[in-house]
Amino acid sequence: MIPKKMAERLGIATEAKELPAAAWPGGYPIVYIDDDGDTLCHKCAFEKLNDYDNPNIRPRDFFIHYEGASVFCALCNEEIESAYGDPDAEGED
Repeated sequence: MIPKKMAERLGIATEAKELPAAAWPGGYPIVYIDDDGDTLCHKCAFEKLNDYDNPNIRPRDFFIHYEGASVFCALCNEEIESAYGDPDAEGED
């Protein structure tokens, strides 16, 4: 079950079968954060919602990844790219 506050902020039901990978409208990538400050993809975040053996890896918050370098899921290493890319990355000539 998805915590009520998180479900309300995401605009989904607490009984949802998954956490969204992107915000609607816009399709902007969502990155989940656990108690240790590590980033999680939507799949791993959903799997760890009710993990009482390792409470520090349960997702507690999220952010919309509009701009910046890609981040990686701390559990499965999935790359989560930002919507608008990394403004500090060197461009191609």
